[in-house]
Formats: sequence, structure tokens, C-alpha cells
Amino acid sequence: MRRIHYVYDGQADTNFGPIELTIGERPFLFDNEADGESLRVTETAWSDPFSEPLSAENRKFVLESGKWTAFDVSMLGQWAKLIDEPLSDVEAITNDAGKTTGIVLRTSHGGALRLGVMADELFVDGLVTPD
Repeated sequence: MRRIHYVYDGQADTNFGPIELTIGERPFLFDNEADGESLRVTETAWSDPFSEPLSAENRKFVLESGKWTAFDVSMLGQWAKLIDEPLSDVEAITNDAGKTTGIVLRTSHGGALRLGVMADELFVDGLVTPD
């Protein structure tokens, strides 16, 4: 499980960002669509467009503007309690216009992860872990 956060000047903004989950052997990336309100789910791992080695131009950009960075959260706090939990249910969250704006992933032992898109960003709306 990885969270992708924007890092600028050595500080990560952990309030939002895409989430990569591996379910079985398959990676899934949860992020927002270009419309700023819809959820996008792709069956792919996140790929860092600014991975090393960087060109001089890209290095300058990253120093001046920051970049998205993946953080392994699979062993941290509440997140760790969801690891190896069997997925039992997936529920789409839709708005009044019928757009899918979020998702709830439930585990068979009472855990749940609720993700939602708001203002061009993906947020964790709720994280419930099994007892």
C-alpha cells in the first residue's frame, strides 16, 4: 500500500494524494479524473515521472516546484491493520449527476477504506480497521 503525496522543499503534504493498493498480485491506482470530481481507478502501479536519473532541466524543476512522491504506508498505524485483510465488498459512491466520486473498500473482518474526490484531489474520507 502506497500513498502518493506532493513534496515541496522537503515537506510532504499528506492531506491528499493518490493511493496505490495491491490486491493479490494486481496493483490498483486510485486517483482523480481530469474533471476534478470523478474517481479514476486503473489497474497499474504508480510510476514516478521524475525518477532518477534526472536531466538538469527536470532537477531544476523539482528543486523549484517539488514533485509527487510515493510513500509505503503498509506498516504504519491504521493502514497496517488492513494488510492481508480479505476484500469482501466494493461500493461506488456517486453524486447527483451520476458521476462516481468515491469508493468504499470493505474487508471481511470489519475494516473499511473510503476514498473520495473533491476539488481535483483524492482524499481518505474514512479508515476503519478491524478489531
